[in-house]
Amino acid sequence: MRWPVFLIASIATSALANTPADYAARIPIQADNSSAAWQITLSEEVYRWSQDDRLRDVAVFNAEGRPVPLARWQQEPEEHIERRQSELPAFELPEPPAEGRAGDWNLVIERDGSGRVRRIQTRDDGERTEPAASRDWLLDASAFDKGIDTVTLDWNDPHDGVVARFRVEGSDDLQSWRRLREDAVIVRLQRDGIPVERRDIDLPGMQNRYLRLIRLDAGEALRGMTAVVRSETRSRQAAELRWLTPRWTASLAGVEASATRHLYMLPGSIPVQRVRIHLANDNALADLELLSAEPLTANRTRWQSRARLVAFRLQQDGTRIDNADISLAPALNLRSLRIDSETPLADVPQVQVGYRPEHLVFLSEGSGPYLLAVGNARERRADAPVETAIKLLRAEFGQDWQPPQASLGALQANAAPPDPDAAATASAWRRKLLWLVLIGATLVIAGIAIRLLRNPAERGAVEGQQPPEE
Repeated sequence: MRWPVFLIASIATSALANTPADYAARIPIQADNSSAAWQITLSEEVYRWSQDDRLRDVAVFNAEGRPVPLARWQQEPEEHIERRQSELPAFELPEPPAEGRAGDWNLVIERDGSGRVRRIQTRDDGERTEPAASRDWLLDASAFDKGIDTVTLDWNDPHDGVVARFRVEGSDDLQSWRRLREDAVIVRLQRDGIPVERRDIDLPGMQNRYLRLIRLDAGEALRGMTAVVRSETRSRQAAELRWLTPRWTASLAGVEASATRHLYMLPGSIPVQRVRIHLANDNALADLELLSAEPLTANRTRWQSRARLVAFRLQQDGTRIDNADISLAPALNLRSLRIDSETPLADVPQVQVGYRPEHLVFLSEGSGPYLLAVGNARERRADAPVETAIKLLRAEFGQDWQPPQASLGALQANAAPPDPDAAATASAWRRKLLWLVLIGATLVIAGIAIRLLRNPAERGAVEGQQPPEE
């Protein structure tokens, strides 16, 4: 399938002008030209090989070896629609007796232990009688546990010529009623041999145990009423969290691990949304602080506090009880974690981090197969305005259109994988070397100053003056 050139021509120039050989690793992409745009869910391998927190050292190349337009993509949560329907028991509400006998007339509604209506009857002068024909109805929705969006009515007689108006009321105890619809109209007619029907009554999603239909017009009573209620619940569900276990390390960002300080390395810059900390021993309790390393410059790091919690692990009657997870909102791209304890811990706490992988979207410029390249120490990619292309595609195919999912193949390395420990060690050595240079330079300057103070002849030469004659 061929796509309009204008869709990508305006943004193709934003791609980098390098080659896959400039990257540390390559991953085949299973995608072709059947779609103008594809989305990729990043794997843990991509995070492991990327050295840029914003994934700017990641690019996609086509079969000709040219980079294609690429950008990070905020995937919309998948929408789920849950539809429920159920037929409700419908009971006629008998007409009250004529004026003058109302004091001798009682309406009795019999319910079971769960609140479901069994039957409705009247008592007149202390004797049980059959309910008279009525124009009002009681619908028992006590077994329907969803909010009611629509009630669809049907009846046995009359078959034609029905235009009925109802007021709809709701109640949970058959005593107190609230109005849900003031004037709901249902229709069943024949016009030139063509049936005209409108039997749905829209409701505001109220969850009432009972509904009462009160007839407002003077038309013929409806006999043999049945009612079906429907609900429609829309929800957007985000993808499930993926969990990984950071690696404990003895030294990190200039600090050393101890009984009150525990350090952990993540495999890359992971967008962490949840942190799970479990103590290693039963019936233990500890006041903990969670911190992460925040780089300030190439040689400086600041530890940023993220949360405090009381961690516990208790055993009672064979049941283990642990503290709740820590939620980070919004997600934080973290490469390391630190846990400080007010008191020494006998063993290292167990840590897991939960994250939702990020997404990239690329345009299928050129021909496939396509290749994801990751880990470029020199180039930093700027996101192409792919959103413009997505808007054009949605204008053509509908606002719910999403780029189809492309899967990643097996990683092929061009170089050795990045070593977080080596990077941390190199950073520590760079800091120490910088301090040594600064200290050395200070000592040299101090030595020169002392020499000048002790030797006026040299001080005068430095200042461009001749020493005074004896």
